[in-house]
Amino acid sequence: MQAYKRNKLGIDLKIDDYKDSGCYKVELSKDEYVQLLLEIDRLKEENHNQIVAYEQKMTIEQAKANQKFLEMKKELSADISYLKDRIENDTEYKKLVMQQKNDSCVDRGVSKKSSGYFFLDAIEWREKVSGYSEKIVTWKYVIQTPFLSAYPRRTVEDTALDMLEGKILPECGCEHFVEDDAISHFSRLTFSGHLRDEYRKNPYVYDWKMRANFARGYWEIELFITREIEIPSKYQLHYCQKKRSDELKNNS
Repeated sequence: MQAYKRNKLGIDLKIDDYKDSGCYKVELSKDEYVQLLLEIDRLKEENHNQIVAYEQKMTIEQAKANQKFLEMKKELSADISYLKDRIENDTEYKKLVMQQKNDSCVDRGVSKKSSGYFFLDAIEWREKVSGYSEKIVTWKYVIQTPFLSAYPRRTVEDTALDMLEGKILPECGCEHFVEDDAISHFSRLTFSGHLRDEYRKNPYVYDWKMRANFARGYWEIELFITREIEIPSKYQLHYCQKKRSDELKNNS
């Protein structure tokens, strides 16, 4: 049994007591032990080089991350600036919408407190549904919006549909819509397949169309609904015109 210890000069010294501090018990020849020490040194150097390479790589990655962060921060600042402008523009747009609504109410002889949306027609409709020999009876409603027909469609569509879906139709007892994930508002799809029972029991909006009525001067929306709905008097143009006329007479 032999043990060796390398001194500060790099010379291996034979140690009789392998338990001496800094020595290890071995069952190798001196040459084998020397080779083992060389291998250990090589592994240490290799490990050191790997650590250095890793630190260099991390430094590069950190620099890239910092650069990406700066770019994202710049983009975020631009987005924030854009959103601020958008909010300001939306505020101005809402003011214009309200002004247009008030002007249209005056023009049509109704109170400014009116919604500006009026049902003009309720028409019994017929829809062909696959699986049925006869056409299914549905209803088409024509709603006049407060927006002039001279306006481009894209400037009025979202506001008009939001008003109908969020306020007017629920007040008419119609809270159901045939939905399509690709469409943000009412479905543009007509019936296909089996007519479900809930379509018979509840009024469902299943189609809609925008049209500019130049004769009347306003944008209108055609809604196709599975069942007849009740229209409150405040959404009936003739009723609101008569009410406003009576109010003016009483105040005169």
